[in-house]
Amino acid sequence: MRADRLPRGCQDDLLQALWALNIKPVVHDQRNSGQPLKATFQGELRPEQSLLLALVGAAAHVAPTMALWVTSPRTLQGDSY
Repeated sequence: MRADRLPRGCQDDLLQALWALNIKPVVHDQRNSGQPLKATFQGELRPEQSLLLALVGAAAHVAPTMALWVTSPRTLQGDSY
C-alpha cells in the first residue's frame, strides 16, 4: 500500500477499517524530511496578526483553534463584523 497516494488524513481510518476486516496492511513510509531552509519573514503583519502574535507571546497556551478564530474573517448575514 502506498500511503502517499491517499488523501491527507485518511490513512488512520483506512488502517482501522483494514484491521477490522482482519487484513494486516504493510505500510512503507517513504517520506523525505528534506533539508533545513534558512528563511526570514520579509512581509508585514496585518493588525489582527500582530494582535495574535502578542497574545501567543504573552500566553503560550492559547489554543490553535482560538488563533484561527482571531485571524479569520467573520460574517453575519453576508456583512463582515
